[in-house]
Amino acid sequence: MNAMTEIPPELANTIIAIIIYFAATSVMIERLLNKFKARKSNKEDKSGPVVEKGDS
Repeated sequence: MNAMTEIPPELANTIIAIIIYFAATSVMIERLLNKFKARKSNKEDKSGPVVEKGDS
């Protein structure tokens, strides 16, 4: 495949590596955000039930 282009193989490999890196980073950031959201909702759940005025 590289024989059909005049692009150096090092440049092609670097571009492919950058694409893979950004794809993996976006998945990692999404998982971290979900983890922080879950942790925040767990803290709210542990604070006790919310009692509105008039409820006993």
